Amino acid sequence: MGSDTVAFAVAMEELSVGYASAALSLIAHTMTSFTILAFGTENAKAKHLPGLTGEKLGAFGVAEPSAGTDTLAIETFTEREGRN
Repeated sequence: MGSDTVAFAVAMEELSVGYASAALSLIAHTMTSFTILAFGTENAKAKHLPGLTGEKLGAFGVAEPSAGTDTLAIETFTEREGRN
C-alpha cells in the first residue's frame, strides 16, 4: 500500500467504525499475506502470494475445541518430518 503500519492501523480503525466486518476481513487478509511474505519459503510465496492480490482472500484460524479463541491456550503444533 506504500504506507506504514500506523497509517494502516488508523485506516482500519476508521473503517471498523462503520464496517467492522470489512475491517476484520481486510486485517485477516493482510496478516495472512504478510506472514507468507515474511516467513514463507520461496515455493510458498510463489504458490500463494499471486492469488492473494485479488483472486483469493487470506484467512487464519485461532480457535480449537479445548481453547476456544484463547490463543494462549491453543495446543495444536506442527513438526517438520523428512525434508527440511
